[in-house]
Amino acid sequence: MQIKSIAVLAGYVAVAVAQGQQIAAIGQCSQDCWNVSAVQANCDPNASDDCLCGTFFNLVTQCLATCSPEEALAALSVLDGGCPNE
Repeated sequence: MQIKSIAVLAGYVAVAVAQGQQIAAIGQCSQDCWNVSAVQANCDPNASDDCLCGTFFNLVTQCLATCSPEEALAALSVLDGGCPNE
């Protein structure tokens, strides 16, 4: 049971690191939206799918409207993989 839990945790960490690297490459405005939205959502989008695809998703997409179209599209492409129903 412990090995399975460790494997699952390692998978989540890998996804969070990959997402973090993708966010770092999408521009400052998008990064700012990501960071501010994570605080405003009052939940951890890296630890909770409900947060990522719910409150956080709504906040970050609203904020991205203030960014350049290129930055907004790049950020949304990162979110798209994490929220298949969005």
